[in-house]
Amino acid sequence: MSGDSDFRQCPTRRDDRPALVAHEITTPMCHKRQRERYHKCYTCAHYDRAGSTSIVKLPSLRPPGRSGLIAS
Repeated sequence: MSGDSDFRQCPTRRDDRPALVAHEITTPMCHKRQRERYHKCYTCAHYDRAGSTSIVKLPSLRPPGRSGLIAS
C-alpha cells in the first residue's frame, strides 16, 4: 500500500508510548482531522508535517491601504 491508502494510529504519541484510546485511520482522514483542528492532533507525532494540513490563509478583512490605526 502507498500514499492515500496507508493507515496510521490516531493519535500516534510523540513519545512512542501507546495512546489510551486510538483508532486506525487513513492518511487523508488524518489530514482532514488536522485541518478541522481535531482535539487530539496537537499531541500527535503526525501533526503539522510538511504539506499535510494544507491550511489556507484567509484574506484580511481590512480594506487595502489601511493599517487599522485611527489617525489623530
